[in-house]
Amino acid sequence: MFFACEPKFIFPGKGAIGIEVDFITRKERLERVTKTPMDLVQV
Repeated sequence: MFFACEPKFIFPGKGAIGIEVDFITRKERLERVTKTPMDLVQV
């Protein structure tokens, strides 16, 4: 089974931001398959 977490944040008048983190669901644990960092970065 596969699990994707895709939260989105909307800032009225400023824009929106979203991230996606994907996991494979194993019997014992979740295995993260998205390799990019989950750190917040201001641009």
